[in-house]
Amino acid sequence: MSKTDILILGATGYTGRLVAEYIANHPQRSSFTFAIGGRSKERMEALASKLSLGNDFQLVQVDAMNREDIKRVVKDYRIVISTVGPFWRYGKYIVEACTENGVHYVDTTGEPWFIRQCIEEYDFGALKTKAIIIHAAGFDSVPSDLSSYLSARTIKRITGGMGTATSSTSAFAFSGSLSPSGGTLMTIIDAVAGNVPAGLIKRSFRSYALSPITGIRPPKRTFIQRLPHTSIIGGRFVMSNANTRLVQRTWGLYQMRAQVTNAPQDIANAYGDKFTYTEFQATRTTIGAVIHNLKLIIAVLGLWITPIRFIALKFLPKAGTGPKEGDLKKGGFTLTNVTSSVLPSGAPGKIAKTVMKGEGEPGYFLTAIMTAEIALALLPANIDKITEMGKEGGVLTPMAAIGDVLVERLEATGKFSFQSDELEAENPENRKNV
Repeated sequence: MSKTDILILGATGYTGRLVAEYIANHPQRSSFTFAIGGRSKERMEALASKLSLGNDFQLVQVDAMNREDIKRVVKDYRIVISTVGPFWRYGKYIVEACTENGVHYVDTTGEPWFIRQCIEEYDFGALKTKAIIIHAAGFDSVPSDLSSYLSARTIKRITGGMGTATSSTSAFAFSGSLSPSGGTLMTIIDAVAGNVPAGLIKRSFRSYALSPITGIRPPKRTFIQRLPHTSIIGGRFVMSNANTRLVQRTWGLYQMRAQVTNAPQDIANAYGDKFTYTEFQATRTTIGAVIHNLKLIIAVLGLWITPIRFIALKFLPKAGTGPKEGDLKKGGFTLTNVTSSVLPSGAPGKIAKTVMKGEGEPGYFLTAIMTAEIALALLPANIDKITEMGKEGGVLTPMAAIGDVLVERLEATGKFSFQSDELEAENPENRKNV
């Protein structure tokens, strides 16, 4: 019996539905087969009817909390996309089954503690079976991972291969609303309510907690943050901790590979041993940054306090919900990354600036596109184009596994644009907001 190409688990949830809809209407739809999976047959049938899927797909009833059920199902697919969160609760058996059966896996998690657990328990096994395990394949944390990757590549290009990346900073700017879904809120509440071991959360948020090697200490964050060589300022981005750990893993995977193989191509792909990364959310003014930070502090403290959390749960969006349908294609984001470099002599090198733009609601609409395109890059017809590291399997990151191909695939959707080139530090134009 031949395998079906893609299984989407959690397809009746908010993000899963968007992924299923995108894949069902993909321009290359005739070249692959797919199935949707979930606990409720009725809800899946309703989704199939809403998306007008007809008979050109499979419907699989499966419980993510049932280990044997997951093992029985997963082995019949080449790629599994999981949007079943919180992943700490529902994701382990899926990754385990994919690892054991050499099935590629892509998810939308923003939970560093879950990623760390998967690295510790499944990285070695995935290397043995050549299963490609890719976490954080949506807005958490593709833009951060991709922009720092492009800037590091640009540094090599504009310095003739002599420079290596050092300080890398990203600023997120949003147009329209960035609305959390019920699933995202449940992930945050899982962490603050003690459902995840406190020690694991603490370890997962340490610098380089997800990286195979430790880099230099990142600079301390200030209350008001600034993007070097520009006038862009802002405050703390709510996902900065998770995104930073993911970027550090990409850095560590490339850096370690270069150290082990000493191959010219691997050395060229390595960012550099002095690389650090940080990010923030841009605001229009300094006062705006202060207000933004205070709102974030109040929100987090409120969720930590049990009575307030209990009341908030009655009014916050429920799991499986998200932005209104009409708002999905509104708004967007612009991520501006500035990365410095150093030359072999120790002298400062050239500076790279990367701008990534996404058109549409980032957290769910664009997440569905990014997640789906990463999965489609793993299809048998496409997999030869991904990175050599990706082909070997293991618990990886979007840019460690997919590399330049992801940039090409996202650009082809018409929803993303990228520009990466040298930034002239002394040019007054660089002082303007992007």
